Amino acid sequence: MIDAGRFWAGADRASRSEAEFRAEAAELGVRLPDEPEELDESTADEFEVLPENWDALELFLDCSTQWRQAPMGGLTGLDYSAVYVVMQIHAVPPDEGRDRLQQIRLLERGALNEMNKAKG
Repeated sequence: MIDAGRFWAGADRASRSEAEFRAEAAELGVRLPDEPEELDESTADEFEVLPENWDALELFLDCSTQWRQAPMGGLTGLDYSAVYVVMQIHAVPPDEGRDRLQQIRLLERGALNEMNKAKG
């Protein structure tokens, strides 16, 4: 989910070293093939989202205009009161709200990392 947030904010796999990519995959418990596959240029603007993450991604995208700004500029994160309203609009069941918020926070972290990296 963090990578999905990074991708949304403008990152792509090519912007990371192979070692960084493999370390992130290992951290997530993803086993990669020994030989890296070449990036298909036709899919460079695509990012695969697992079905179990799709609902959270839709919520995150609907919150894309709800970023809080620091007094001296720069983004600090999403306005969680707005996130709550978006979850209500999408009729997220109360027992799923916490999980959705955690998924949105991972997307937010990835996006913030990428946007802050782009600034300097």
